[in-house]
Amino acid sequence: MPRFTCLLALLPVVLLPIALSACGSATPTASCSPAAGAQDGVWSGKAITFVVHCGRVQDVVLTDQQCADSKGTCTDTFGGSVAGTSGTAPISLALSGGKVSGKFTTSTAAVGNWSAKPGTCCTVSTTWTAAWQSAWTPPPDAGSTQDASITEDGSALDTGPLGGLGSDGQTVTGDLPTPGSKNWSGNSTGTAHPGPALTAKPPAAPKDASAVQVQALQVVDARRAAAGSPMLALDSLLDKAAQAHADFYGNYAGQYQAAGLSPHQEDKSFGAGYTGDQFWDRTAAAGFSGSPSAEVMAFLGDPTAAVDGWLETVYHRLPLLDPVTITIGYGMSQAGAKTDVIDAAARGPSANDPIVVWPWPGMAHVAPSWAGNEGPQPPPPPKGYPSGPVITAQFPQNPQVKAHQLLDAAGNDVAHVWLDAGTDPNHFIGDRAIAMYANTPLGSGDYTARLELTDGRIVQWRFHVGG
Repeated sequence: MPRFTCLLALLPVVLLPIALSACGSATPTASCSPAAGAQDGVWSGKAITFVVHCGRVQDVVLTDQQCADSKGTCTDTFGGSVAGTSGTAPISLALSGGKVSGKFTTSTAAVGNWSAKPGTCCTVSTTWTAAWQSAWTPPPDAGSTQDASITEDGSALDTGPLGGLGSDGQTVTGDLPTPGSKNWSGNSTGTAHPGPALTAKPPAAPKDASAVQVQALQVVDARRAAAGSPMLALDSLLDKAAQAHADFYGNYAGQYQAAGLSPHQEDKSFGAGYTGDQFWDRTAAAGFSGSPSAEVMAFLGDPTAAVDGWLETVYHRLPLLDPVTITIGYGMSQAGAKTDVIDAAARGPSANDPIVVWPWPGMAHVAPSWAGNEGPQPPPPPKGYPSGPVITAQFPQNPQVKAHQLLDAAGNDVAHVWLDAGTDPNHFIGDRAIAMYANTPLGSGDYTARLELTDGRIVQWRFHVGG
């Protein structure tokens, strides 16, 4: 049975959010004239993120900032999306009671400040820096749908020339859930809803991407779209780093095992092909200037099987579905030991990010069990694995869950393992995610996951296990 290994960045991620949805008036790429001195693409920094497209700044999102009056008796907070666009030299956008200003110091770096007076209490103000992260292609106008769509039960993915059949062998039919349908056709029954589900086209893959790298992007983006998470970009430099590491591990798997070295590390003494001890060293060696956030590995030599295998797990699933992940690279080796690698880069979380759950509301054909085949292995149920399927939820901020339940179709509680930042012995969950899985495999039927948060919100959704 394949085993999956995961390494999350130990470096702090200090980048901030961007909504990857362009307004319909964005200049068509064909008539685009990128401005000199500012590279088109996604830009992120500690206090701001934005897109540069056709020489203009757009889709600006400000990190929440707080201020207090001189006596400390009141506070105000400001942040979120900023309407409008601005030329790249200088950056200038109006806010309610303030403005965003700045300039590009190089083709991949910018500095500035923003300030606003959201109320009568005080003025929120901060300086910012931002760096180019990845290329970006505008989604289609509102109302359009994916050319390649998956069934609402998630059983199949139409990948055009790369496939057309799902893992169950059935031909693809149907569309994704309707954009903006917040209750997921009645399958989300709480007071706070995941998603909504997305149908926007993902950014175009780099022209130098291989067929298997494009396939990996298509599969990840289709799964993200089904769960209501924004589309990813495929980055040539992350592809380069992931491919180099896949080749290195594939060529020296025997030496890894003899030395007891983690698959995520490299040892220069093994031989040619060394590109760095850790994945952030390897992405830097490839020339990537963004913020690497995670690396996941599988040993299948198949992008679709690897992605779907990662999505069965606890820890590997999280960076692939997380809205803060903005770009990935994929590498595959079949020359020695079969190896799959995804290197990911991220921005920081924002209050504007969606809640993302898996299985998503209304998902069908969910596997009834999970064998625990992950390294590091999450804590087993009282009687060991197999457990029920892994259920996860990712939030914009620490969800502070007051109570959690897994209910069968009759409303009976199903005993389960619960993991959050405070209970995960491996310390991989993080403070924005939770996971739970039943102590034993589930029977066929509908199940409901229910999370009651301390702020009074309830996230509650239904999915179907088995046929």
